[in-house]
Amino acid sequence: MKRLLAYFGVVVLACGCGLDEPALSDAGGSLIEFSASKMRVITKAGDSAEPFTEETNFRLFAVQNLGAVSDWSVSGVKFHDVEGIGSASGKVDYSIDGKKASYDVGRNLDFYGLTYGTSSEVSIIGEAGSTPSVSLSLADGPFPDLMYSDNLKNKNSSSGLLKMEFRHTMAKLKFEVLKQDETEDDDKKLTNVVLKKVVLKGSAASAVFSAGSGAWSYEASSVQDRVVYEPATGLKITESAQMLKSGEDVIEMLAVPNTDQLTLEVTLDMDGDTGDQEYKVVEYALMASETEKLVLEQN
Repeated sequence: MKRLLAYFGVVVLACGCGLDEPALSDAGGSLIEFSASKMRVITKAGDSAEPFTEETNFRLFAVQNLGAVSDWSVSGVKFHDVEGIGSASGKVDYSIDGKKASYDVGRNLDFYGLTYGTSSEVSIIGEAGSTPSVSLSLADGPFPDLMYSDNLKNKNSSSGLLKMEFRHTMAKLKFEVLKQDETEDDDKKLTNVVLKKVVLKGSAASAVFSAGSGAWSYEASSVQDRVVYEPATGLKITESAQMLKSGEDVIEMLAVPNTDQLTLEVTLDMDGDTGDQEYKVVEYALMASETEKLVLEQN
């Protein structure tokens, strides 16, 4: 039986360096202000940063910089889980007890932010004095696009906006299945192929993101089979590339970045729509090479 070819891609947003830093001064008491955008993409035409829409909800943090680490203790926290709302100008409007925070002379700060890129609020675990984290589970529905900013480190006082740049914390997968060209193969053609189901194995169904380390963690027990595609009627596969679709939308999914200790696999359930093909389940290990497992990375 001829095999089906499966193509799986990870969408990655490129980023660049050498971006302008906010203007800094030694003046005490100047207000801390922010603007926010998605991480810049560098192309031949230049670099561009996609803005967030108005009313985007941000969770903001500022803690003292201790050189190599941020001080998340009660004494080190400048402000913790402060709500910021995106405006048309790109600024993030926020207040602490009715006013903006000001810089402390001689105190260097690290700034962090979390957002879903929507008006939905990110639920933070941990009070001031502990490193904040976010817990996500597929039991609550598809993973939201959790975004994270940690590009503002070791800042003292500012005479301008601090530009927060947010990156995606997950990996995005797109799924495409096609049948190989059998024009020259008259003996073993696979006809009337219908894709019934696609399942991703080896992916975490729940995980915790740390705003301190910028990394995900999950228990081995949270790794489950995840159904990607299972329509009421199957999708007929031809030699032309067939994107798996729900209505007119290509099927995409967000996945928690995996460790190199896990093997990602995809199983395809197939059948013939006229009953002339035996029902088959084909399994593919997703490998970066013959010897290296495929690792899903952030952004």
